[in-house]
Amino acid sequence: MIVAAQQEKQSLTLAEFLASPESDQNHEFIDGQVIRKISPKRFHASLQAELLVFLRTLFEGKGFVYPEWGIVLKRNDQDWCPVADLTYISIE
Repeated sequence: MIVAAQQEKQSLTLAEFLASPESDQNHEFIDGQVIRKISPKRFHASLQAELLVFLRTLFEGKGFVYPEWGIVLKRNDQDWCPVADLTYISIE
């Protein structure tokens, strides 16, 4: 369903997006549209990996840091699901 929605540019609901079968590519849900997240180049991927290690060490015992983790949020009263390069979740 993700590929079909992307090709036809049809709007989906968040529930439809989350119910879509998983694929080997990351997708984001923004403004009712499914958008494929492009793979990072080598420098970006290396920097992301270094930041991940640094932030996990910095926030040890205070929270968790995840790479390429989609989160369901609301923006302008609409659901969206970005896939951030790094996400920090506090346990406080």
